[in-house]
Amino acid sequence: MTDLGYRVIPDLYAGIEPNVGAANIKLGLSFDYFIRKIDYINVEKDDVNIRNSSFDIHYEYYNKNIRENLIIKTKDIWCIYNEEPWEWDGEIVDDIYAYWNNSVVLRFSKRQDGSFILSSICLQNKYKGKYINALGLGDRVSLVLDKYDILFYADLHYLAKKITINELENFDGNLDQCEVGFVNNLSWEDREIIKGISIQTNYREAVDITNFKDQIIESIEVFIDS
Repeated sequence: MTDLGYRVIPDLYAGIEPNVGAANIKLGLSFDYFIRKIDYINVEKDDVNIRNSSFDIHYEYYNKNIRENLIIKTKDIWCIYNEEPWEWDGEIVDDIYAYWNNSVVLRFSKRQDGSFILSSICLQNKYKGKYINALGLGDRVSLVLDKYDILFYADLHYLAKKITINELENFDGNLDQCEVGFVNNLSWEDREIIKGISIQTNYREAVDITNFKDQIIESIEVFIDS
């Protein structure tokens, strides 16, 4: 985070640290501090909806609505969206979002004491930083298969410590080495998950032998996972 006396500017080349931060901005940052250190404009729900819809459309095919969207066209100034509180599983969700150059999205979540803290950072579009100097936007997610297994849930991919051949005895059935990748992909039980990071690719399905070379990273999110 570059602090020029009064401005907070994300570093689009900074490394990605699960459960810690990205863009050189640390998770846990107070919104009260953040808002005093930035120049910003406010945006509305329609701006957010149109911006989010643009991810399924190549920029060459943007219509006027998308091209004129405040979040997409605003450069080098934060766009702030105060989302209306809503209920999830009996809990009230109250979040504030901050967008920078349509590439960094900060989510500040309300705590019980009424304050808002930075709970997640989503990296998209022109973000250039990488996780472990290897994995970034536009890369094949398979680049880390030598270090991690890739698990899948609800359209997102998660990284887990690899299972060795010897550890396969914990699984039911007779499995040979050729099936290790398949088991690693589907099994969540007793796995050592890398906390605080999720990945979205151009596929909304698990990584397997038929598609692992084609799954390209579209966004990476780091978040607080205690």
